[in-house]
Formats: sequence, C-alpha cells, structure tokens
Amino acid sequence: MLFRSALLAEARLKSANLHAAGNTGPQVCLAWADSVDAIVQKLIKTACDEQEVDPSRFAFLALGGYGRRDLAPFSDLDLMLLHNNLPEKQLQAIASQVSQMIVDTGFQLGFSVRTPFQCRQLAWTDAVILTSLVEMRLVYGSDSLFNSFENSFRNGAKLRWRSLAEMIETERLIERQKYGETEFLLHPNVKRSRGCLRDVQIVRWIGFVCFGEKSPEQLVDVGLLAPEDYNSIRDGYAYLLRLRNQLHFMNNRAVDSLDRPKQVELAKWMGFQGTDGVLPVEEFMTRFFDLTSEVRYSSANFVGMARSKLTP
Repeated sequence: MLFRSALLAEARLKSANLHAAGNTGPQVCLAWADSVDAIVQKLIKTACDEQEVDPSRFAFLALGGYGRRDLAPFSDLDLMLLHNNLPEKQLQAIASQVSQMIVDTGFQLGFSVRTPFQCRQLAWTDAVILTSLVEMRLVYGSDSLFNSFENSFRNGAKLRWRSLAEMIETERLIERQKYGETEFLLHPNVKRSRGCLRDVQIVRWIGFVCFGEKSPEQLVDVGLLAPEDYNSIRDGYAYLLRLRNQLHFMNNRAVDSLDRPKQVELAKWMGFQGTDGVLPVEEFMTRFFDLTSEVRYSSANFVGMARSKLTP
C-alpha cells in the first residue's frame, strides 16, 4: 500500500511541476490522466493475475472527466467494470479487489459494475449516467467488448436523440439553478456555474446524441459549430482548466468554488496588479466573467442550433 501511495504522490508532484512551469490546463490534465492510467492499469493487472481472471472477458472503462482526460489533480475517478455475464464469484472477486486497491492507493473512486444492456437501459433515463458514458474510454481489458458496446451505445443514442437532448438540457438547467445568480456572482463554481466547464461539456454531450460527434474540433470541421463559437469554447476551456488545477493544487484537495479569499489569491497568482480605484481581485473577476459569458453564449448558440436543425 505504501508503494502504491508513493506512486500517486510522485504522479501528483509531476503534474504540479508541469502546472507550475506554465503548461496549459489541457496539457496538465492530459498528463495527469496518463499518469493515473498507468497506476490504475498496474493495479488491475495485479488483481487479474492474483484472481487468475481472463481480462479478455471484461473491460474497465474510464467515465466522465477521467474518460475525457481533463481530470483535475484531486478529482474523483469514475471507473466502470463492463462485462458480459461473468460468473458471479469471479465478478465479485475482481471488482472488490480492484476497487479496494485503487482506494487504498489514495484515490477517491466512483465505481460501478454493469453489463452493456444495463448501461443502455440506465443511460436512456438518467442524464448523469448518460453524460458519463458519452465520455467513456477503455483503460484495461477487451477491445472487442468495448468497441461493440460503444457502437451500440452510439446507435441507441442517435435513435433517441430528441428525448436524450431534452434530458441533458433539463439536468443542466437544474444544476445551474442550484448554483444560482447570487451564488454565481459571489463565489462561482468553475465546474458547475453558468459559462463554466459544464457549458463546455454540454456541447460535447449534445453533439454526441444529436450528431454522433462529441469533439468540438470535429464539430467545427463538419460545419456544426460556428468557428467563432469554437474559439470562445476552446479558449474558455483552457482558461477554466488551468484555473481549476490551481485551485486544487493550492488547497491540496478538490475545490471548485471561488470564494472571496480564493479570488484574491488567484488574482495574485495570475499577476493582476490593479489600477486606480480597481483592485487586482476585481480585475481578475472581470476577466473571469468576460470569458465565462462568451462560453455561455457560444454553448447556448450550439445547443439552440442542434435543436432547430433536428426539429421537423
């Protein structure tokens, strides 16, 4: 356990050094996700060897931010064991050992065990599960099982695009209401508040269910996302990821809310000097609101376009 914890500490230090050296938010998150993959794959292989389980009969999938590879330094890992009716004894043994080893290493873990059928049934009625699966990525196990499930999931989503898009939009509206106008103005949440990372992610989710494509780069290439909206989303995404990474590193834990003391600290970190009658923190928050307003507008523009394009 101590050895595994040391691996995690070493990986976090590497990520922190990349961040301190000025690498972009997406670059640091990608490097961190790669380091996490290496640790998780090592743990799964150890468990498979000890349990004498054939890894061609299942697939461990990264979901959500982990699947998207924009995982923040102290965020939870969302991992799923996908299987096609493994014997119950084997299934429980491998699931229990892998999840326990990951937690013992020091990660916060969200873990599920499902068949492809169970995933699809849940996704068509639960926006959180749906959007988490949209970002799925194979970490360890059967390529054929993963590819088969990914194809069936994509095809099923396209058949249900209208209800799924409405479900995603409703879930996002509920979340934004929870982090309401006053909350947003006083201490916005870089993940959930309007114009923040969720509004970048909804472009991916709506793009996937409506057009079968979640990458903003691909969406702009095929003419579904306006170039000016893509630029706003790309720049806002990079800014928000770097800001979120700094929040995590300076608190040594998962923190996504910008209260006043954090705003002051971040303004100093970003080098705002202030001007006559304007504090550095006010300059920082003006920049923050400018960028997030552009993300909010561009995201809403794409969602509205998708709705109108596919409505008879």
